[in-house]
Amino acid sequence: MRILILFLLFLTISCKDNSQESTNLTEQTVAKEHLFDALKWKIKKEDAYPYRSQMLDDLVYNVPLKGLTKEELLTVLGPADRTDGDYLFYTIAMDHVMGYPLNSTNLVIKIGADGKVAWRKIHK
Repeated sequence: MRILILFLLFLTISCKDNSQESTNLTEQTVAKEHLFDALKWKIKKEDAYPYRSQMLDDLVYNVPLKGLTKEELLTVLGPADRTDGDYLFYTIAMDHVMGYPLNSTNLVIKIGADGKVAWRKIHK
């Protein structure tokens, strides 16, 4: 019986915990897949943009848009889905119920008086 307990103790101590390493590798892979890509951003399938929600955080927090002219912004993001004066609205995701839009997530970009991006926000 003592030998069995010692053997189990030995196995427990000698086994290396790889869970942290695999978690870090997975996080790096996921983070890389969610980086902003201007080509993927513009892809539209039917009435949806399949990649925008994955790239939204990187675009908002890491991609320098502030200070770009409206023309430069349109080159990067493409035409807005909707405009209202100096506000550009890019559809990120939209939930539908029986064919009718219910909830939507949009990226809103404000063009300042100088013609450059003043700010950007996520509107849900």
